[in-house]
Amino acid sequence: MSGSMKIVPSFKEYKRCNCVSIREILKLISQILIPLSIGTFTLVISIQQHNLNKENRQKDIEIAKQLRKQQYELDEQRRTQELALDEARRSQDLSISENKQRDSVFNVYIRDLTNLLLENNYQLTRPMLNLIIRPMTLTVLRQLDSTRKVLLIKFLYESKMLRTDHENMRVDLTDGDLNGIHLDSIQMDYLSLRGASLINSSFISSNLEMSDFQNVDLTNSLFLNTMLSESTFYRARLVRTQFNDSTLTLCDFHLVDLTRSFLLKEQLYSTLYNMAILPNGTQMNNQSFIFEPNDCLLNRWQLSQENSISINEQCHFIAIKDNISIRYEIGVFLMKQLIQKREAVFHFIFQTNIQTDSDLHIDFIYYNSTLTQEIRRGINLSLFLFKGEFRSFLSESAVILSKTSSKTNKSFHEYVVSAEYPTDDFRLLLEIHLNTGDIYTDWKFYIQHADFAQ
Repeated sequence: MSGSMKIVPSFKEYKRCNCVSIREILKLISQILIPLSIGTFTLVISIQQHNLNKENRQKDIEIAKQLRKQQYELDEQRRTQELALDEARRSQDLSISENKQRDSVFNVYIRDLTNLLLENNYQLTRPMLNLIIRPMTLTVLRQLDSTRKVLLIKFLYESKMLRTDHENMRVDLTDGDLNGIHLDSIQMDYLSLRGASLINSSFISSNLEMSDFQNVDLTNSLFLNTMLSESTFYRARLVRTQFNDSTLTLCDFHLVDLTRSFLLKEQLYSTLYNMAILPNGTQMNNQSFIFEPNDCLLNRWQLSQENSISINEQCHFIAIKDNISIRYEIGVFLMKQLIQKREAVFHFIFQTNIQTDSDLHIDFIYYNSTLTQEIRRGINLSLFLFKGEFRSFLSESAVILSKTSSKTNKSFHEYVVSAEYPTDDFRLLLEIHLNTGDIYTDWKFYIQHADFAQ
């Protein structure tokens, strides 16, 4: 029976047995957790260190990239500067070379032309001008810059080869390249640049009165405070051309193209224009130009004897001596094209108190005066008083289109005349012969396009 009995431990014994086991378990756990914690901490530290090292390596890479980029940019900047310096040196060398070449071309041209003038005693024939000087000049102009072009123009002008008052010596610049020149602050009246190209050019504070710009292309050019009175722009291209504060009195604007140009109405109305394209694109005609020499002053009249004319309050010219004459010069260069083509007629109007026969008469002629002589090119119109009526005598080149004498006012007379223009540089001369007591007044001289004189 004892062999089959089961021994049951007491409560204390059972409790003591369990406590030992728990300590062992806790000890075991502590033995496991401490290394585990250390390992975990070490792992975390290692990961953090790895990440830090990775970030540092990335920063080092970025810094290295930045340094390489900065170095590249510095190298590129250095190369660019070196290339720019090389290009500047090449440009400077090229500019020096071109300037030397232009100087050489210009100097050779001046030398050759001077020798030609000296050899011919400054007497150049038209074949020499057209076949030698013109081709040589146009060729040289294509090789010069704007500054040297101006010097060439001044040389030709001073040699009387670009002057409207020396037609026999004038060089034809048709198709000449004068683009971009600056004729500023100069005195060059009677300048002839006929037919040349003057695109993007300027004429500032200059005197260019009675100059010739016929058939010239002046697109985008500037005339600022420039004197241009009695100059001709016949058939010129004046697109976007500015005439700021410039004097255009009696300028010939026939058949010009003024599209988008700048000029005041007062400036335009002081010109002669026919079939002109105005700045707004419309085409207009100016029917006539009125010339009134009677300004109640004698300062522009030439008297054959001093103190031979008096002027009263009514602006009447009264002769106080016998056998005298008074003369008035009329420039018609600006109407030359119309006159040469017989597209112009002259209206001559005056009043006089003469009603009986007299030796008094009026001459209306072309003439040219020099220092040594006066050349008269045929009387185009002479008026003589005969039996109370003026009778006219004409040269072969003149035709009276009409004449009018007022029935109610017998002192009023009007003559309309067509006449050719001489080939040389002639002017019109109005010459009036008077005796004591003769009175003339209300002079008017119309130049009118033939189309409006019908």
